Amino acid sequence: MNTNHSAQQQASANNQSGPGPGTGSSAGGIPPGGNRGSGGRVAGFILIAVGLIIGINWLFPSAYNNLFQTLGSSAIGLIIIILGIFFITRECIPNRTKPYRLGRITTGIVFLWAGIGLAAAPIIPASWFTIALKLWPIILIGYGLEYLVRRHKGLKTKLDISGLFLILLVYLITTGVQIDRSFSYLVSGHGYTIQDEPIVITPSRLGSFQLEASVGTYTIVPATDGKVTITPTYRSWKEQSLSKLKQKSQIDIDEENGDVTVQLHTKKDYHGIHIVGLYEYSVDMQIAVPAEMLLNVTTDVGKITVNGNNNVHKLQTDIGIIELTNSKGEDTQLQISIGKIDVEQYRGKLSAVTDIGMIEVDGEPTDDWSLYNGIGYLEAELPSSGSYRFDMNVDIGNTEYPTSKSSNTSDHSQQIYMKVDIGSAVAKYME
Repeated sequence: MNTNHSAQQQASANNQSGPGPGTGSSAGGIPPGGNRGSGGRVAGFILIAVGLIIGINWLFPSAYNNLFQTLGSSAIGLIIIILGIFFITRECIPNRTKPYRLGRITTGIVFLWAGIGLAAAPIIPASWFTIALKLWPIILIGYGLEYLVRRHKGLKTKLDISGLFLILLVYLITTGVQIDRSFSYLVSGHGYTIQDEPIVITPSRLGSFQLEASVGTYTIVPATDGKVTITPTYRSWKEQSLSKLKQKSQIDIDEENGDVTVQLHTKKDYHGIHIVGLYEYSVDMQIAVPAEMLLNVTTDVGKITVNGNNNVHKLQTDIGIIELTNSKGEDTQLQISIGKIDVEQYRGKLSAVTDIGMIEVDGEPTDDWSLYNGIGYLEAELPSSGSYRFDMNVDIGNTEYPTSKSSNTSDHSQQIYMKVDIGSAVAKYME
């Protein structure tokens, strides 16, 4: 009896002290360090996916035009799919000793949906994202169901805070893909287009013309008949009827005492919560305006081209390009947040401002010019026969004054003010 009792005490002591050296299991049947290799495996899958994409680009360079740009979203999508599978399978492993991470399976499902949409972005319809983002409350329902199921089974739970941040990150990524897809069609001139019948307005006098628009390309040329003629072209990333496109992009025109105002209202499609609204439609306009009418154009995104107008007052866009050619103005103001301002053969007083981008102007000042660029390149080319006072200021970068002739600082000369925060400012004379 004493021998058996001693043996039981020894066995109990061995169980409490854990497995001895060289054993392959621990309490609960889980190998020591059994969870340590999961992160490394995920990193390995990610490296393999990225390597395959780069390898295809090397092996078949002629198959794509810049494959990395074409499949950039696909690479991100594959990574998100792998992470989604990892999250789901890890939470489904039985006999877990750690608390269950509440919401991890829901996060994995969201990752699978978003990853498939990103991986197949070049061929999958945009409604794949639209439907998912508009149904974002299902994520909250998924978290609630997981909580009820796990609590019913008596399992320890812990809210997966990191999963919420990852879902927000995926939301931002998919929104970015939507923006990129929309811009690739609407701004670059691709996609499905329908040209509508011209709209003709006969002003009672030559007053002003004002255009307020959202996204598109707007080209303004001189009219020879004294009328304002607008030819709209509706553009979308998918084929739609003209009537439906008109519902999405409404044109309002008002004429009063010779002043013509055109307002273009393009509806934004909001995906998910109303954080970011995307333009999925645009209206390009070919506009003929009498050259003497005072011209004002304001847009959100796109390209503004003016050629041959004699009374340009204001051209403004947030993101895009402004091109002004062979035109005049008593006090012309050009403004853009991100993009390029290109002015050729302009005569008059000029103010050009951009936050990030490039400004290139040439012409004949009849009054002072004020040119400002926050970050980028600034260049002014002037007639050598003129008399100018140059005021050039660059905080970080370089300045280049004209060298073909000495500047005249008489009281009758025009001041050319050029300011760049970071970049270069160059002034030169025309050859």
